[in-house]
Amino acid sequence: ESREDELRSALQQCGIDLPVAKEGSILGVRVYYDEESLILDCDRGKRLAVVRGFVELVSSGGAFSKRLGFKAAGCLAFDPVRLHFAARACADAVRALLGRSFSRRGWSDLLDISSLNDSSRAAWECLIEWMADLCNPAALPCSHKSPVRYADAPELLIRGFCDASLSGGGFVAYVNDVKLFSEAFLWRRTERRWHSNRRELVVLLRLLQNLCDFLHYRRRIVPQGNPQGVRILIYCDNAACVAWSQDSERGSLIERSKGVERRAVSRLVSGLHDELVELRHLCKPSAAKTDHPYHGVEISHLAGTVNGEADDLSRIYDRKTSVGKSLAECLSEVAGESEESARDPSRQGSGWDKLNSDKDPLAADWDPSSLEKSDEQEVQDKCQFISERLGVSAHPDSQSLHLSALSVCHGASVADVVCLLQDATSHHEHVGPSESLADRASRYCYDVDDVLHLLWYVKAIIYILKANADKSLDALDLPPFDAVAARYAAARSCQLSDPQYSSYLDGADKLPPCGPSFISSSADLASLAPDVRDLQDRPTAVIYRSGTASGQVVLRPILPRNSACSRFRSLVIRVAHRSCVHGGADGTCAQIVDYHLPAGLASSRSFVKQCIICQISRAKRAWVNPMSLGVRREDNSAPADLFRCPPYWRVGVDYFCLGMRCKILTCTCLMSGHVTMVRSDEDSKSSIKALRRIQLLRGGLREICTDTASYFTCSGFTRSVHKELGATTFPLNARSPHEGGKYEKIHHLASRKLRVLLRDCMGNIVSKSDDEIDELLLRCCHLLNSRPIGSFYFNRDGVKSSISPNVLAFGYEHYAGGQFGMDPVPCSPGKDQRAVRDAFEHYHWRRMKEKSIEACRSKCPKNAQSQQFGVGDTVLVYVPSNRKLAFPWRLAHVAAVRSNRSVDVVYPMDQRLSTENIYNLVKVSHEVSADCVSPEERDCRWDCEREDLALPSRAGMCIEVLLKVRGRREKEWYSAKVSRVWSSGHVTVEWFDGDPPER
Repeated sequence: ESREDELRSALQQCGIDLPVAKEGSILGVRVYYDEESLILDCDRGKRLAVVRGFVELVSSGGAFSKRLGFKAAGCLAFDPVRLHFAARACADAVRALLGRSFSRRGWSDLLDISSLNDSSRAAWECLIEWMADLCNPAALPCSHKSPVRYADAPELLIRGFCDASLSGGGFVAYVNDVKLFSEAFLWRRTERRWHSNRRELVVLLRLLQNLCDFLHYRRRIVPQGNPQGVRILIYCDNAACVAWSQDSERGSLIERSKGVERRAVSRLVSGLHDELVELRHLCKPSAAKTDHPYHGVEISHLAGTVNGEADDLSRIYDRKTSVGKSLAECLSEVAGESEESARDPSRQGSGWDKLNSDKDPLAADWDPSSLEKSDEQEVQDKCQFISERLGVSAHPDSQSLHLSALSVCHGASVADVVCLLQDATSHHEHVGPSESLADRASRYCYDVDDVLHLLWYVKAIIYILKANADKSLDALDLPPFDAVAARYAAARSCQLSDPQYSSYLDGADKLPPCGPSFISSSADLASLAPDVRDLQDRPTAVIYRSGTASGQVVLRPILPRNSACSRFRSLVIRVAHRSCVHGGADGTCAQIVDYHLPAGLASSRSFVKQCIICQISRAKRAWVNPMSLGVRREDNSAPADLFRCPPYWRVGVDYFCLGMRCKILTCTCLMSGHVTMVRSDEDSKSSIKALRRIQLLRGGLREICTDTASYFTCSGFTRSVHKELGATTFPLNARSPHEGGKYEKIHHLASRKLRVLLRDCMGNIVSKSDDEIDELLLRCCHLLNSRPIGSFYFNRDGVKSSISPNVLAFGYEHYAGGQFGMDPVPCSPGKDQRAVRDAFEHYHWRRMKEKSIEACRSKCPKNAQSQQFGVGDTVLVYVPSNRKLAFPWRLAHVAAVRSNRSVDVVYPMDQRLSTENIYNLVKVSHEVSADCVSPEERDCRWDCEREDLALPSRAGMCIEVLLKVRGRREKEWYSAKVSRVWSSGHVTVEWFDGDPPER
């Protein structure tokens, strides 16, 4: 209750009106607190009632389907808390037995348990008894208690026990004295042949994997991590597994061993050590407790007599059955339906003598009268024997049993005869609802038109067969193909497979009055549609009355929504979807004009979701994490966690080329964006030296994020970083280059600054000495680290101050030179750093990331227009040079506009004319307010004293134009006079030779 009051007060302080419940429900499990414990109530009553009903149905001899059996097993196996190992093991065995023995049966088909062999039937009876024991009402209610851990709780102690037997394996884990989870599983038929050490190793590996999954989940939901660390003690009663867990030399294990399974064991040992490395990483205490003794993971040997609980889990399938075998042995002998079918005895080395076709009882033209007379007593004995194998009574007048007995007497295999009779009996007993003829035709057709033609061909074949039976083939006149009648025939075929619509067609039920549905042969349609006579001549079907936008009444046959016509219905939707060129669910429904589909929009939506072309065309690029956040997947730490760490705790390291083979190493703090640049060669040893200098200068460097370059991913670099710097490297994903966007953006900003700083040498960095380059890098870092990011924050004195990487990293601004803001102000870096980080985290960082994500949605705004250039405009042309830090822009003037995308520009220095794309141009505008020249002096009309205020124009200018005339080889000059100047730069001229004006 004290915690509840604290929660309510915290919600009131945040202005959140949220009710606090006494209990909740997670995955069907009731959760509530009882003093200092968390109670998990499984609430298994409803699910166990389903299992109990299934057990009673099977015990009474009732028939059940595969779906019902799997439903009961699913209700029994539902265990979110992972503490009912017996229920899960029993349900797994039930599903394995039914799924393998009746793999060819449908979900709704009734299952015949008597068709199983003795071992499978004994296993089924044992499983039913086991299910009955597990559904005992005395086991309800089921609740589990778990103590609540607080931040100051001692270390988390996990104890695990594992064991393997010939039948299965099992393991259990405890947190202190509370059971965490338990598991029991059965070995497959091939796994039972493994060596005992290999089986023990598999169980131990599964236990470690489950513990890794648990600690990963715990780290993700527990914000404070492991303040005191986690200690794991694992006990195994196999000495070889314990020894292998402490020996990581996989190669030596293969060399020393002479066992047949040495390579399989070696792979398991490698996986075991990978899990141990991950577990030790997850068990480490947090950074605030580095002086705490670290225990990690310990695997110890335990005597088998003491390891009782794990041994019971591994032998859970050793229950005895009615045939004297264990349940595990019976389940391993379960064979599929394809394996139980009888084979020709000759394949096994024995068989019957080759008979003639008239004496072979399995031949197609065999006649029982051709057989020699057999002994009646022998035939009766064979009938009795076959009836006992089939499990039916031997009726004396049964023709099938009598023929089967005669076949056995004359050389046929008993197994073949019994198998054929069983297949015929099961076919007649378990036949389900047949699919419609239109649905069967849809299996082999590409579109609806092929289905309609196929149905028409079937109809024609029936007419031909009927005429052949009546001896009237000469008078047969097949009607031509009628598409509308074929559509009604297909709809009638689908409706006859639906019980509701078939009752309407048979007249057993009547359609609802005043509704939109009618029978096509009904006389009530005379007042609705003008083509009622045509409808009555077609196959009778249930039709739907609809209308168009113009008010016309249309009648369309209905395709029911059932499983018997699902293929034809899906084919209609697929053809409509292709006809609308994958236009979505609404467009697909608009193209369905020949039929009425109940719930057609829902079916179209489900079809569009599964369409590969629609998925590709509508795929959108989504960011798992926003750019440049520096999030590591190992611990799922958020960017806000970095604000609680010192500067340069997590950094991004990369090389930046200044051009002309001059490389620098940049180290960027992923929390504050503070950057440090050092000259360094691009190799592993130089990188370590540069990072050591940066660590001595800035501190931190505990988590280093790098790209996947060879000098960063080699083992020597990783070991040197851990040994000399005490840091850990985290290479970024090669498929996610946006993870390094933080320091890649710094490289772009540094290039812009260095281009200005290197204007004196035109970007020729080689002309600078090493000391000059170092000073240049310090100046560039100072500019980058003092740049404003965000707008401002209020310091402790209530004064607005700009936010910069220096303030985020160290709490104060770094001033150098004759800058503004050099007033003597009291400096308290600790408080200022905390204030600015809080302001940046709660407001500015969020706004910056929102704008960054919005910018990623589109490279260009929707309403953006192309730039407009005029003749004579001053522009900057993008012309990249060979030097990386030289300016890539050149000044030019627009000479002519060629089209909406290209213009002609002339360079003032060399008077060179070239054609450029408008997206390579930036218009230069004149800032009038900053000009020291008066407007009168700036206007060219005031250059001379005259009264005419008109500007100079090309109109009236005499020019000569070089043209090529048809019929002459070379170009010639023609004189003309400019009559008009167009805004695009073109002119209209009047030729002196009297030809009409041209532009």
